[in-house]
Amino acid sequence: MKICTNCGSKLGKKDKFCDKCGSSTFAEVSNKAKFCHNCGSVIEGKAKFCAKCGKPVENGISLAFLDEKPGAPVNADLDFLKTPEQLAAEQAAAGNGTQFSVMESYDEDSLNTQEKLDFETASLENIRKELEARKAEIELLVKQQEEKVAKVEELKKQDEIEKEEARKRQEEEERRRKEEEERLRKEEEERKKREEEERLRREEEERLRKEEEERLRKEEEERLRKEEEERLRKEEEERLRKEEEERKKREEEERLRREEEERIRKEEEERLRKEEEERLRKEEEERLRKEEEERLRREEEERIRREEEERLRKEEEERLRKEEEERKAREAEEARLKALKEDVAACVKNCDAAIEGYKKNPESHRADLQAGLDKIETLKKEAGDDVDTSSLNEAYYKIQEILGVLYYKEGAHKLAVPMLEYATDQGSIKASIYYCQWLIKNRSKMPKEPDYLKKLMEDSINSGLLSEEEKAMCYGSLAKILHDGIGTSRNLPEAFEYFKKGAALGDVKAVAKVGQCYLYGEGVTKDGKLALEWSEKAANEGNETGIRNVAVCYDFGTGTKKDAKMAIEWYKKLLDKVENDRFAMYRIAYCTINPDKEYNMKADEAMMKEAFTYATKAVEGGEENANYLLGYLYMTGKVVMMDYNKAVAHFTKAANFGNSKARDKVKLFVKNGSGNYVLK
Repeated sequence: MKICTNCGSKLGKKDKFCDKCGSSTFAEVSNKAKFCHNCGSVIEGKAKFCAKCGKPVENGISLAFLDEKPGAPVNADLDFLKTPEQLAAEQAAAGNGTQFSVMESYDEDSLNTQEKLDFETASLENIRKELEARKAEIELLVKQQEEKVAKVEELKKQDEIEKEEARKRQEEEERRRKEEEERLRKEEEERKKREEEERLRREEEERLRKEEEERLRKEEEERLRKEEEERLRKEEEERLRKEEEERKKREEEERLRREEEERIRKEEEERLRKEEEERLRKEEEERLRKEEEERLRREEEERIRREEEERLRKEEEERLRKEEEERKAREAEEARLKALKEDVAACVKNCDAAIEGYKKNPESHRADLQAGLDKIETLKKEAGDDVDTSSLNEAYYKIQEILGVLYYKEGAHKLAVPMLEYATDQGSIKASIYYCQWLIKNRSKMPKEPDYLKKLMEDSINSGLLSEEEKAMCYGSLAKILHDGIGTSRNLPEAFEYFKKGAALGDVKAVAKVGQCYLYGEGVTKDGKLALEWSEKAANEGNETGIRNVAVCYDFGTGTKKDAKMAIEWYKKLLDKVENDRFAMYRIAYCTINPDKEYNMKADEAMMKEAFTYATKAVEGGEENANYLLGYLYMTGKVVMMDYNKAVAHFTKAANFGNSKARDKVKLFVKNGSGNYVLK
């Protein structure tokens, strides 16, 4: 047999919850065992009262004394069960017995008459006093008995009231349970009904869509058919029109041909006549022309002779002038090339001096390096192929390497990247480290060569020319390449090992990445404690990734207990590093508001207002999950005025973003007759 350990009610074999109090805790007892109906405790077989709550067993009082044999001594503690009349009769019987004993105590023969009279008078007086005392005792006992009876009645009434209240409470709980079951059943039926309606609506929409597509297809086919008929009709009309035009054209051509032949014939006759006249005229003109041409020829020959003499004179003068200019140009070019060679030698010397000076004092020789770089570029343009500038290449390469690294560290990437790329192509190990970091951030500029960055970093590491800081940078870049699969296939375990090597050399970013790998199980088994340990190392150095991961650990209880206060503290440190980080603002608000009771933290009004501000900023920044928090605040009326319409609007936005908790909250509301949302 099963009994509820909360209220002591009997449970069925298949019951999992008490019908009376709803408790799910119960105890298994034998069918012959006694138990308390009030608290459910198992009691000993002979016990009349519960040792735990003090209530009588099975809500009754043991009346075993009623079965005692006549003449047996009666316990005075049970006198409260007798009526006042019974008590008075017992006391009277007790008094008579006393009187009898007194009367029997003296010897009549030993006393005279007067003495007998006095003795009897004294005896009667004693009996009277004793009776009065007995009467007072009886009255006191009767009064006590009445009080005890009243208490018993009161206890009975109270017990009946408690039983009635328990019965009503059980009936009320049963009614509520049935109402809840009915409500859930109706909700399930309503949900199935809505799903069925939605399915029918979708099927109807699909059917209408297909009908519409079929109608449009037929209309399109009809339109195409009509267009084809119209096109054929127009082509036929066009063909007939062209044939008619062709016929008219042939007739017109025939007519024109005949007219033309007639015209030509007449023109031929006229032409022959005119030609004869023209021939005669031309013969006369030819004669006159030849005479004139002979005269002009002689004049032209004279003019040409004079012009030729003038041309030869000018050509001789021009030749002499050009020879002089070429001589001067050769001398100037020789002087320029000599000066260029001297400038190249001086530039190489100055650049070497600037490089050596930069190694000793970078700030004072930085301008000299830039000036040397500009001078080399100018000399190369001026020299072209005329002067050997190979001596400048070594200095040019070294300056490009130094300035490229310097500008990259200062954030002047537009200036630094071309220099780093040039120096990397020339085999600079140091430049390749920073050029690789830039390519990781600007992957669209990545060369097409397979495994370009991976080989570049591996060659740098294997060169043996790097400092520990530079080697740590190489390990970090190589780990990033393998972790993200940049220009090569992803290899998370190998990436994790390189992150650890970089961390061992003091690279804070690598330390943060090791913590992140432990946090998400990237290339290594997940380990919350190690994730928190590594992330805290990086966070204490001010690393953004480390700060974010420490906040996440305290927020979600990874490697430590959930601690909302610590999570909020670290998220705020993240905001100091990355202003308006929408995830940090959302989680600060979530930890403060604590809508799902995940954290053991109570927020005061000022904290709730701050959380509302963070949640609003997170939503404005694009964090849709923060709508869940705004909906919760509008639903509960904390900090802001309660507004179910706004609550549903925010819950819906979060639910559409995939927030399951927001979907559950939306189901709690329904529209009333005025179109506003209310709780179901």
